[in-house]
Amino acid sequence: MLAAAAQPQSAVILDQPIDPVSGPLEFTTSALWRVRLWRDATQGLHHTQEAVSPDGRTWQWGCQRNWTTDGNIIEPLDMLTPEQRHQLDVRLQSAVAWPEPELIASAVLPLQERVKAKAKPMRRAR
Repeated sequence: MLAAAAQPQSAVILDQPIDPVSGPLEFTTSALWRVRLWRDATQGLHHTQEAVSPDGRTWQWGCQRNWTTDGNIIEPLDMLTPEQRHQLDVRLQSAVAWPEPELIASAVLPLQERVKAKAKPMRRAR
């Protein structure tokens, strides 16, 4: 899913624009995965905090471990090649973000004010 999101033609929508300072970034992929990554301002994508699949399954940092070997945390970003990881970071930096709810309301409200309720149909005299 992260490798697909890294592709230039992929559709991803950020919850809000990327903060130039380190912090979490949340986005939705075209396959409807909801993902939250931690991004360091100087090093780029650091680790996956959470991912939720379209059917509701969740992945959370620290919960999935490789118990068959050393018990280390399974990190989805580590499954990407360095080039894919860089492509994903670049892709997310150029992705669009959902508009602020206040902007949506202000854009829709004037339209709603112009729409008048339907008049009751008049009965014709026979």
